Amino acid sequence: MKKYLLILSIGFLILGTSCSNNGNEDIFIKVKNTSLNNFTNVVFEMNPNNITNYGNISSGESTDYKTFNFASNMPNVALEINGEPYQILYNDDTGYNEFKSGYYTFNISTVAIGNNEIALYFEIISD
Repeated sequence: MKKYLLILSIGFLILGTSCSNNGNEDIFIKVKNTSLNNFTNVVFEMNPNNITNYGNISSGESTDYKTFNFASNMPNVALEINGEPYQILYNDDTGYNEFKSGYYTFNISTVAIGNNEIALYFEIISD
């Protein structure tokens, strides 16, 4: 059973985002697991032609930066926790912002929403 978190309106801490990068300068993104769970098979989809595998991220750990020519504050995210799939999917682009060149960290956390149910949450930090 897939776990879905459709983000309709959520407060993001987004610093340093602005107009399009136009592919002229690089954008560097790392992912930090701020939850108590270990994540496996962490994949970000900035668009259908830009899918990036961040691999496994243990609780409290960060990945190395990966380089992008394009990135936004609304990527689709897929990962597994204890073998169960979880996703963050967007159904519209309200609040959509393309990143300007720079360094960013996507902090991913989990939130308990019921009996043994977990939802994903993430925030974006400009480094």
